[in-house]
Amino acid sequence: MDKKNSVFIATSLDGYIADKNGGIDWLHSIPNPDNDDMGYVEFINGIDALVMGRKT
Repeated sequence: MDKKNSVFIATSLDGYIADKNGGIDWLHSIPNPDNDDMGYVEFINGIDALVMGRKT
């Protein structure tokens, strides 16, 4: 069995995930009138395990 790691992450154009205070409010400022999941459902349906956490 081939093993691989995949990452699905939102980053700003300058390569950051959170702002200098650790916030991700900038994600909510991006218009998404069609409520597009940006491919997340397809991604999550193709993985076997999920690791999440602030210090993961």
